[in-house]
Amino acid sequence: MKESAAAGAFCVGDGGGGGGGGGDGEKHFMCGVCVQKHIAEQTEKGVALNRITCPMCPSLLPLSDLSHFLTATQLSNTLVATRREAEQAGMQQMNAIKQREIDPLRRRILELEARIEFDADERRRQLQQEAEVQQWLDRFANEVATNCCPTCHTPFIHDACLTIETCYRGVPEREARPRRIQPCPTWCAACLHTRPCPGGHGHDFMNAHQLANYQRPAKQQRLNALVRAVPTPALRNAFITRIAGEAAQLFLTIPQ
Repeated sequence: MKESAAAGAFCVGDGGGGGGGGGDGEKHFMCGVCVQKHIAEQTEKGVALNRITCPMCPSLLPLSDLSHFLTATQLSNTLVATRREAEQAGMQQMNAIKQREIDPLRRRILELEARIEFDADERRRQLQQEAEVQQWLDRFANEVATNCCPTCHTPFIHDACLTIETCYRGVPEREARPRRIQPCPTWCAACLHTRPCPGGHGHDFMNAHQLANYQRPAKQQRLNALVRAVPTPALRNAFITRIAGEAAQLFLTIPQ
């Protein structure tokens, strides 16, 4: 080792990040032979030239000083490595910027996809519930609200006489007879039952108001049973909401 600035490279030894790390405040000098030997040992270990430290302290040796002792190959490799490191740093910085721009967009896309999926699931649930409610509405119409033939379940409008003899299974009478369709068994419009009916009615007469009053207790019982048969509270509430108006017109009370 020679203490001559002209003979070799030096570090300032002040503990700084770029010029020293020893913290003793002294400069460390090396002759050219020692510098080349130290460079060779460090590069064999895989240390980049711009990362070589002083052998006497952790200070980085200035590349500008080391360049005087580098071979042409070492100097070329140093320039290539430095350029590659700069390019990698630049790419990392660009990727970080792109990532900061892409992340909010990706989060927004994921949020929109989740919202679309949620809305689709909610719509499917609503359609399923609507189909289930419709099944119970059909039963209400057939079993409670509408007077139907007990044999073919064709709806009818009462026209005074309680004995119905001309129900042709939903086919109008003028069309049924030429086709020789047999009528349903005679039944009672008040009891909605084939003869003999539980009420013992014959060819009796009731107007629409009298018929409604007579049938109300039986319809109330059927409505109570129908509401109790709805399997879930949510479906029951939806069903009750839909039939409330028609039940009120029939003077029926919806059970709670």
